[in-house]
Amino acid sequence: MWSKYLPKRSKAEELRISGMAIKDIARHLSVSLNTVRMWLKTVSVPKAVIACERKRKLEVLSRARQLNADKCFERRKFAQEEGRIQARKREWLHAAGCMLYWGEGGKTESAVSFSNSDPNMLRMFIRFLKTYYDVAEDKIHLQLHYFTDCGRTEDEMQRFWRSALSVKNVVFDKSILNCRSIRSRGSRKSMTGTCLLRVNSVKLVQELLGAIQEYGSFDNPDWLNTCWSYRQIGKAVDCKSTNAGSSPATTSIVK
Repeated sequence: MWSKYLPKRSKAEELRISGMAIKDIARHLSVSLNTVRMWLKTVSVPKAVIACERKRKLEVLSRARQLNADKCFERRKFAQEEGRIQARKREWLHAAGCMLYWGEGGKTESAVSFSNSDPNMLRMFIRFLKTYYDVAEDKIHLQLHYFTDCGRTEDEMQRFWRSALSVKNVVFDKSILNCRSIRSRGSRKSMTGTCLLRVNSVKLVQELLGAIQEYGSFDNPDWLNTCWSYRQIGKAVDCKSTNAGSSPATTSIVK
């Protein structure tokens, strides 16, 4: 029964040793891929063939990565153009939101972040995001940063910010709770702390950057790259600081 496959098996071994890929062997001999793999389990392939195959795979992977990078670049470019189109309408709320982000926002490639201690400013920024970009509340992440002597528990702080920002379904990430140093204990206290808002969206980042360039009448090609930071606009920031994934709303104490 199996004797009729012996010639094909011998041929498969010869082709494999000569450097032909397993998929090509299966196609050449009109045999299933699993059958060819079973035949070649005990075949010793020369190191030169293995090295050549590895090089070929790396070249294919490199081409695929470059193709994907080109597609992502075009998407970022298209998103910036959409932002420019919206900016040309010269609507005050859109202009105000973009200027707030330009001045106070965390400019990383994958998330729009905005931090401030003024609830009114954050509420306006949320209104801006909802009005022009249809950002749902469950896509908004909030992280609280406050001191241990503020006199409020974490639940009370979250209730305060939820009420002050007029939001219900936002996601509270891990809070950061600081211990005030002895030297600064007599200084002015912030009873409500600081709130960091974050929306994970590369498209939203690029649309805002395109609008900012339109409002400012300048072009910054670096903002189309995949790794850029505050440093390119005169500020310094760690690109990884706002890319951390969401975590349960538990408190982290920093001394």
